[in-house]
Amino acid sequence: AAKIQFAREIERFLSLRVHVLRPASHPGPVKVKGENWHEFRSRHKGQKMSPKMMGEAWLAHRQEHGIDGRKTVEEYVEACLVNGSRPFVVVGWEALVDNIKDLERYNPSTLVCDELHAGKSTKRWDVVHLPDLSEDPTKSLAQMRKEDGEARSQGGFIKDTEEGRKMLLPVLNQASAAARLARRASKRIGLTATPIKDRVRDLWGQLDTIEPNSHGNSSMWRSRYCDMKPGRYGGMDDRGSSNLDELKRRISHVAHILTYAETHKHLPPKRRQSVYIAPEDQCRPSGGFAKELRDAQKRGPSAVLEVRLAQAASKKRKAVLSMIEDHLSSGQKVTVFTGRRRDCDELGQMVRKLNYVKKHNTSVWSAHGEQSTEARQLIVDDYMDHPGPCALVGTGHSFGESLNINDTDAAFFVMLPYTPGQLRQWEGRFHRASSTKPVV
Repeated sequence: AAKIQFAREIERFLSLRVHVLRPASHPGPVKVKGENWHEFRSRHKGQKMSPKMMGEAWLAHRQEHGIDGRKTVEEYVEACLVNGSRPFVVVGWEALVDNIKDLERYNPSTLVCDELHAGKSTKRWDVVHLPDLSEDPTKSLAQMRKEDGEARSQGGFIKDTEEGRKMLLPVLNQASAAARLARRASKRIGLTATPIKDRVRDLWGQLDTIEPNSHGNSSMWRSRYCDMKPGRYGGMDDRGSSNLDELKRRISHVAHILTYAETHKHLPPKRRQSVYIAPEDQCRPSGGFAKELRDAQKRGPSAVLEVRLAQAASKKRKAVLSMIEDHLSSGQKVTVFTGRRRDCDELGQMVRKLNYVKKHNTSVWSAHGEQSTEARQLIVDDYMDHPGPCALVGTGHSFGESLNINDTDAAFFVMLPYTPGQLRQWEGRFHRASSTKPVV
């Protein structure tokens, strides 16, 4: 399954089905000149094999690899060109890739790549925490089989740990895939609304994708526009900026820029309301912040600030609950952004125990980064389809970007956004082009 991850990335980027050609990696029935593929490859490792010889190997598994009955790779490519069908991708070992370079002569849209989904040295994994199934044993077996199949289909596996069951999925290197695809595409459109997430240095990757080979390599670009210099503790420091007037002139030819005032002037009104909570009205913070503060002090003042804000957010639960109940009793839809996962779980449980919620059986959803992106999207879809009143409780980091939650009457930022970009992103979930109602 890991061998075809790159082709799946291409399918997501191009919205088309691609052919994936790959030899069998097991000593099975595939024969090349009377030998099985595994023995033949071991004996001829490092040697260049003819396309016809490789075509014979693929022919044995043509249904799996899409050769479609052609005897040689050349015939297959010619048929693709005549029929105007989709391009194909070859994924495999380095020795295999070298032997298929000739395919580019027949079809310029061929992509020959070698395990781009993996890390440079070792494979990295995304960890997805799975829900506890002990409460409903009748559904446990079916759910476990479903989760196991989902993990295998994505090249991962399920692992039982002391904290519960976890799904480990390989990290996909989509940046490398996008860069390779950009150099083969005739037109490239970047749809991101906020190109600079951190500093000027982050802009090179997107410019190089939109205009391949027009901005030099990363080191040269950072030296010119990021004031790159030797770091205080070794390495290179590229957190600065330089020659920004020149950079703006270069970007003006490829970027279509709309100001915030232009994009939001015709939207329904948005009102910001700050609420101060006195110390005597605050509750005890959630546990675990002492260790987080010690770890944050090693990373710097910005990390300490983020932990302090999360700690302050956990003290506001009592005051926030009364305001949430007021909005729900008025028939409104409410969204709450807090800082930490455990704080999100506790706040979600408290909202479900509100008198109005229990009396009227009001719908309440709570989720955070431990749930998968698909699971969070399903929660947002249910919330958007609900007529109200209802409530959604989540962390700002998991719901604050790339989601549409515009059918909301009141949004509570229990954890304060601490950068202008973060504030704009969080507010952008509710105040956007598709908005039809005012929001506070």
